[in-house]
Amino acid sequence: WAATVDGRLFRWDGASWASVWLAAAWGFGPDDVWAVGAQGVVLHWDGSTWSKGCAGTGADLADVWGWAADDVWAVGRDAQIVHWDGTSWSVVVSDAYGTELYGLWGFAPDDVWAVGWYQILHWNGTEWLAVPTPEGMPLLAVWGAAPDDLWVAGQGGRMWHWDDRTWTPVDSRAAGDIRAIWGAASDDVWAVDSLGGFLHWDGRSWSRPFGRTQGDALGLFGFAPDDVWAGCSFRGVMRWDGRAWSDVAGSPAEYLAAVW
Repeated sequence: WAATVDGRLFRWDGASWASVWLAAAWGFGPDDVWAVGAQGVVLHWDGSTWSKGCAGTGADLADVWGWAADDVWAVGRDAQIVHWDGTSWSVVVSDAYGTELYGLWGFAPDDVWAVGWYQILHWNGTEWLAVPTPEGMPLLAVWGAAPDDLWVAGQGGRMWHWDDRTWTPVDSRAAGDIRAIWGAASDDVWAVDSLGGFLHWDGRSWSRPFGRTQGDALGLFGFAPDDVWAGCSFRGVMRWDGRAWSDVAGSPAEYLAAVW
């Protein structure tokens, strides 16, 4: 492994160097942040420096989510699922078949969801089990306000809502693939699509009130109804202040995959 002064990572495979992309980040505070990415890379921020961990897999990792500092999950290519127990990362066996997993979200240590290529998985505290996928669609994002208020979305802007009993298709108004979902409440949910669209759920319907950005919108995270952040490729970071989305001055105008 090698790193540049501007934070780029490179990996030597015995024959050549290749750049390593980071796909997702999750944290519990300013001194406890995880980032995951290509070839099983796992990085941890302790408030002053980044350190590299061993995920136990060489598969690309696409998302990371955690309930506590000793209970963190990551998923990715070849349906790999890995878990951090506070000491080490380990691969966890699941009902998934060998295709990509893209998204993670949970409500409790025994209530975690993963979505991916034609599949949905649920962790019940003991094992990961397959859940019937609505219409058998590729899914890229998952978020929920409560166990009976879960959203999944993916290719073509398709979106479904889970009420703890059934999946219901919902018109998302998306123009492209939905890459990320985040909400401040059950009636205040944002989603972004691959054509730069910002979508909003008000508890009754999805709308597309702000047109589109210049470039893909890939990452989404927030802290309050008037403090939501989005990572947009080749435009940088944008922020919702409760009234409008605007560019954050000085943010990197590069291919941003995640924001936390």
